[in-house]
Amino acid sequence: MINFVKTSIDKMEFIVTLKDRNALLFWFGLLNLITAVVLMLFSFIKPVEFAGTNAWHKPIKFAISTSILALSIAWYSGYLPSNISINPVNWIIVITLAFEVLYITW
Repeated sequence: MINFVKTSIDKMEFIVTLKDRNALLFWFGLLNLITAVVLMLFSFIKPVEFAGTNAWHKPIKFAISTSILALSIAWYSGYLPSNISINPVNWIIVITLAFEVLYITW
């Protein structure tokens, strides 16, 4: 039981550290994970087939991969020197990837 508690505390510290390193990309990555879950529900509630496969699978994959990318960049941006402003790059990443996921989902 003690190992489980220690592990869950470490996971919370990881999440807090990730959020502190780059909050914008953290929330964007989390939003994409939530989007993927909602799209998974849609795939069961309203299955749409295209060329023999469920049409919701591609947007789900894009939302998951976008989330992984955003969270990875959020983590690695913490290693940059503090005098570098990454904020413009964050917004470019969020805008372009949000457009991509929305366009694929539409």
